[in-house]
Amino acid sequence: MANRTIEDQRDHDTTVWQIRRAFKVPVWTLEANPGDEQNRGLDVPTAQGRAMLYPDFIYLEKRTGKLAGVGEVETASTVTAEEARSQWQLFAYAAPRFFLYVPREVEEETLRLCRQFRIRAQDVMVYYYTEKNRFVVAKAGKDR
Repeated sequence: MANRTIEDQRDHDTTVWQIRRAFKVPVWTLEANPGDEQNRGLDVPTAQGRAMLYPDFIYLEKRTGKLAGVGEVETASTVTAEEARSQWQLFAYAAPRFFLYVPREVEEETLRLCRQFRIRAQDVMVYYYTEKNRFVVAKAGKDR
């Protein structure tokens, strides 16, 4: 988990809940782990055996309960090379699909870090608020 200020953590957790509310994939269920909550974990192999990780989102197939993917929400201050190496690479490797949600203003930096560290994200999604304070999540690289 990234080191965040209290305000940054509050913004992060609010974004997690906003994305969760907007989630609409009919064949998946979504489990969220905002802040320090550990509602649903991801069991991964390590050099020492196994470890439980808690990404912001775990997507499960409704019919089978199998892991469909994981999602991670970043704030502007946590889109860093360290975060890319310590979390994004691991989640992209450990799950069938990896979704990365970032603020619109760090879209280019996020895409650069994904290329630099060869991170295979199913989708990089940007989030922002419109002038009318409507929360929007859109695929990175799309004209808005």
